[in-house]
Amino acid sequence: MPDGLHRLRRRDIGELVELLEKKPIENLFLLSRLVDGGFNIDRLGCCLYGYWSNGRLIDVCHDGVNIVLASVNDELTDEAVGGFVRRVGPIRKASAIMGSSTNVEKFFCTLASAWPRAWARPREIRARQPLLAIGNTSLVAADERVCRIGPENYRPYFEAAVKMYTEELGISPLDEFNSYQSYISRLIRQGRSFGACEDGEVWFKTDIGCSYKSFCQIQGVWVAPELRGRGLGVGALAKVIELCALDYDVVSLYVNDYNTSARRLYEKVGFQEFGCLGTILY
Repeated sequence: MPDGLHRLRRRDIGELVELLEKKPIENLFLLSRLVDGGFNIDRLGCCLYGYWSNGRLIDVCHDGVNIVLASVNDELTDEAVGGFVRRVGPIRKASAIMGSSTNVEKFFCTLASAWPRAWARPREIRARQPLLAIGNTSLVAADERVCRIGPENYRPYFEAAVKMYTEELGISPLDEFNSYQSYISRLIRQGRSFGACEDGEVWFKTDIGCSYKSFCQIQGVWVAPELRGRGLGVGALAKVIELCALDYDVVSLYVNDYNTSARRLYEKVGFQEFGCLGTILY
């Protein structure tokens, strides 16, 4: 491929996977998207742009509902950022910008400067979100009350998921199309949801948001507010690691840097910092 910016096509899948696999934990979302699309870029439902330098693909932008940035370098090149910004354009379709903290900051500043009316007023900027990872063994005893959630517990799990989402993002996930209900149902069918139930209510939950080969990333870790401060999340999450270890060698997650209680919880379980992500929410 000639140097410069190009839209990625099916023929580019080999180069794309090779790039993303150099940093699989950081690029897990994009790798998971490729798996879901059968490794056919043309079936992703959005555009992927790549920047080539010296005959090599070095930077990638996923321009979908989420704009996701990937790079083999410590940060996106200036040329790639400029090209991606021009392709994304002045009409905002995305609800978030995601990637390494360095890439997100650089891209957002350029994008907001170029198209301020569309992009300069995000709802929230989460500039630093430590990316954490752990192998298949935690440092603490597992809480055996935690298990994979089955269809019989869909309703209490869904209610807990709505509470978690609303608390975390400040908006409700519910819409007229029941899309969040469908999403939670799919996670449960795929065996990706974990939780603990008592008296018909879920007091702990989390689920696998994306995965690729031996790597997975969990999301939406939540403990019922009335039970917080008792250390229950530590053993519960340790059990999740144990269950994930049946299918994966590495479990990752990311956390807001200001969420000190969650960071302490993850440290107790045995997670170690692996990098730093950033998210811009609209």
